[in-house]
Amino acid sequence: MSKRHVVFVTLHAIRSWLLFYIWLIMYWVYAITVIYWAYRRLNSGLSETLRMRLRVLHSVTIYVIAIIIYWGLSFCIYVPFLVQGNDRSSRVEQMMNFMITCKGYFDFVVWFQMNDFHDALKKGKGKKTDVDVDVDLSPQVNLALRCEVLYYTTTGIIQAVRDTQHLPPGANQQELYLQPQGTEDNRGSLGVDEYMIRTRPKAALGKGTLFIDYCPHTFQTIREHFGIDTNQYIESLSRTTKERLSEGASGAFMFFSHDQQLIVKSMSDEESVFLRSVAAEYASFLLTNPDSLLTRFYGCHAIRLYGNTFNFVVMANLFSTEKVIHRRYDIKGSWVNRSAKHPSKGKRVTCRHCNAKYVFGSTDAENCRARVGRHEPNVILKDNDLTAKVRLDPEVAEELYGQLVKDANFLSRLGIMDYSLLLGIHNVEYVVNPDLEEEPMIPPKDAFGPRLRTTNNSSFLGSNAAPVRESKPGLPRVAAGTRRANTVVGPSIYYFGLIDILQTWNMDKKLERFAKTKLLAKDPDGLSALPAAAYCDRFKRKMGEILSVTTRDEYTEFYVGERRGSNSGTMDADPNRRFF
Repeated sequence: MSKRHVVFVTLHAIRSWLLFYIWLIMYWVYAITVIYWAYRRLNSGLSETLRMRLRVLHSVTIYVIAIIIYWGLSFCIYVPFLVQGNDRSSRVEQMMNFMITCKGYFDFVVWFQMNDFHDALKKGKGKKTDVDVDVDLSPQVNLALRCEVLYYTTTGIIQAVRDTQHLPPGANQQELYLQPQGTEDNRGSLGVDEYMIRTRPKAALGKGTLFIDYCPHTFQTIREHFGIDTNQYIESLSRTTKERLSEGASGAFMFFSHDQQLIVKSMSDEESVFLRSVAAEYASFLLTNPDSLLTRFYGCHAIRLYGNTFNFVVMANLFSTEKVIHRRYDIKGSWVNRSAKHPSKGKRVTCRHCNAKYVFGSTDAENCRARVGRHEPNVILKDNDLTAKVRLDPEVAEELYGQLVKDANFLSRLGIMDYSLLLGIHNVEYVVNPDLEEEPMIPPKDAFGPRLRTTNNSSFLGSNAAPVRESKPGLPRVAAGTRRANTVVGPSIYYFGLIDILQTWNMDKKLERFAKTKLLAKDPDGLSALPAAAYCDRFKRKMGEILSVTTRDEYTEFYVGERRGSNSGTMDADPNRRFF
C-alpha cells in the first residue's frame, strides 16, 4: 500500500470519526456542564425540597453517565474498525456489531437502576412492595416547588412590610435577597439607599432568592385605611400552614393565612403589570369609597426562584367568617357556559346542606341529614344556577346597587372586564311561631320592585288538624291532612364582593370572542368575553335583577310603555324576558 493511499485512508477515517462523534462530544460537554451547575445550585433552597431535587438530578446523572460509557466503549472499538479498513479482523467486526446491537441493553440497565428495581426483587416474589416503576416525578417536584414558594413568599412579605417604613417617599419598589431556611441570616436586605425606583439587576449584591415588593407605599396606605395593623398583618402571615395550599379554578394556586383573613394568590405577569400600573387610581378609589365591594389588595409581590418569576398578590378573604357558607355564586351577567360543573369523582368535598365531608361519586356515601337523598357538593355556582332573588330591605338593596354601579363604572374606565360578583349565602333554620297570624305574609307587589311577581299558592298550616281560617267565604276546607311546619330554612346573611378585577379587553379575549361567535356559533350577547363598556352595562342590569332594583333602563322602558297605553311596558307582562 502506497504512502499516499495510507494518508488518504487516515484522513477519511478522521473525517468519519468527527462526523460520527462531534454531536456526541457536544452532548457530553453540555450534559456535564449542566449537571455540575445544577449540583452547585442545590446548595441553596429549603431542606425539605432538597431530597426531591437530588432524586431527579441523580436519575439524570445516571442516564448521562451511561451514555458516556456506552459511546466511549463504542469509540474504542470504532477506531480500529476504521483504521483496518478492508483488512480488519473478524473479531473487531463482531465486536462493532455487538456494540451497535447492545444499545438497547444499556437503556434496559439504566431503566432498572433509576427505578430501584433490585429493591423489589429483594422483597421476594408475590410480596406487596412500595416501589413504583416508572414513577412520574412531576407531581412531587411540583409540590416541593410550591412548598418552597410558600416559604419565600411569606418570609419576603414579612420582611418587606417591616422595611416599608424606612423607604424614601418616591420608592415604588424594594428588593430583598432571601436565604434558605435554617441559615444564620435568612434574609439579605438591600440598604435604604439601594431601594429601587426602577428594576435593576443586583446579582453582585449577594446570593439568594430575589423577592420584589411592588408599590409598597400605595398598599401600605390601603392597609392603614382599612385598619390593618402592621404587627397583626405580619402575625397573620407568619403562621401559614401547608395544608391550606389549594388550586384555584384559574389554574393559579393560593393559600390562606392561619386566621383565614388573608389570601395569597399567584397571578400572571400581565395581571401583575396591570395592577402596578393602576395601583394609585385603585387606592384613591378605595380611600374615597370605603364601602366599595372591590377586592382589597394589600400587597403585590414577586420572587425569582430557579430562573422563574412567580407573581402573587395578597388580598382580603371575603368569606373570613366562622359561619358556614352554604351557597357560593360567581355572577358575571353572562349565560353561555355559565353553569356549575360537578367535581371529579373521588374528590373529597363538603355537602352544602349539612356541611359533612364526603367523597364525591362514592357509592358508599351516606344520605344527607338535611335533605332527601344524597349529599350535594358545595361547589361555586354560576349565573344559570341562581334562581332566587336576594331578599333585602328596599333601602339596603338600593344602597348596595348604587355601590355596585360605582364599582362597575370605575372598572369600566380602567378597561377592565370579566369580573364577577362573588355572592355567599349563609342559611339558618327558623322556628315557626305558632302564635303568628295564620294568614300568609305576602308582601305587596311593589315591595321588591316592579319586576317581582308573587303568587299566593301557600299558607301556614294549622296544627292538630285544626281548620284554617279562610279569607273568602265558601265551603270549609278539609283539614284532616293539614299540619303546621315547625322550622323553615332560608338565607340569613349575604356576603358580596367583586373579584377577578385584573382582566382587560386584550387580544386574548378578542380572539376568544371571535372563536366562540364565528366558529362555535355561540350567542354573542351571552358570552363573558365582551368589551369593558358593554360588559359593565350588562353587569349592572344583572345586579338590578338580582337585587330587585329597577335600573334606569327599566324605568325608561316601563314608563314609555305606560304612556303608550301598552301592557308591554310592564315588568310582569313577560316573566321570561331578559334585560341583558
